[in-house]
Amino acid sequence: AVAARTYAVKNMTLFGGPGLTSHPGADVSTDHRESQAWLSPLQLKARWGPFKYNHYWDKISQAVEQTRGQIVTYNGEPINAVFHSTSADRTASALEVWGIDYPYLKSVPCSWDKQSPRYTDTKTLTFAELEQRLGSEAGVLAAVRSDSGTVAQIIDRTESGRVNKVRIGSKTFTGNDLREKLELRSANFTIEAKEDGLVFNTVGYGHGVGLCQYGANGMAKAGRNYREILSYYYTGTAIKDIYGS
Repeated sequence: AVAARTYAVKNMTLFGGPGLTSHPGADVSTDHRESQAWLSPLQLKARWGPFKYNHYWDKISQAVEQTRGQIVTYNGEPINAVFHSTSADRTASALEVWGIDYPYLKSVPCSWDKQSPRYTDTKTLTFAELEQRLGSEAGVLAAVRSDSGTVAQIIDRTESGRVNKVRIGSKTFTGNDLREKLELRSANFTIEAKEDGLVFNTVGYGHGVGLCQYGANGMAKAGRNYREILSYYYTGTAIKDIYGS
């Protein structure tokens, strides 16, 4: 609740934020590609069912009310309170994912999310599918037909263990770019070659920066309170009341 509120406040023109140029007059949108993911009550009921919906909604409402007005700050200013589903061993720094070095979005160990149902995933793509998704300039099928070397090779990894650069066919991609093009769950993956394609084994789910949702849940179950959890994932931050009380 505090992280989501912080994200909204950071973007609100009322608090000096930029708002959304794509939607004049709006502070945030429901498009997760440019703002926060959002589901309506009807969508949540369809996902959880009516009984779980009431239970979860009560918990969410309680969290919102009991932290009313509280946001996460760094040097007195609202932070970019980004979050993701599952870290798998370590969160990623903003620098390695987006090229922007935020002092409060550093890579930290995360060992509390191993119970996440999204912790691991396997995706198999044929060479033809890879050629279609990556474009003919990647030369995937040409690499398959030749005996000059492997079709895919991970070149190096980031400090958090995610793929930094990877070669597919004759083209080099960043790990995040390949994750987007192939719709992988994370940039932390290994590649296994098969006769007719490649198998991508991923660990974690999401960009990996900031608060890990399943990690936060695990920390809470281990007895950590929300202030401890927020200060762990957002290093060097403090919690501030926007109402000044």
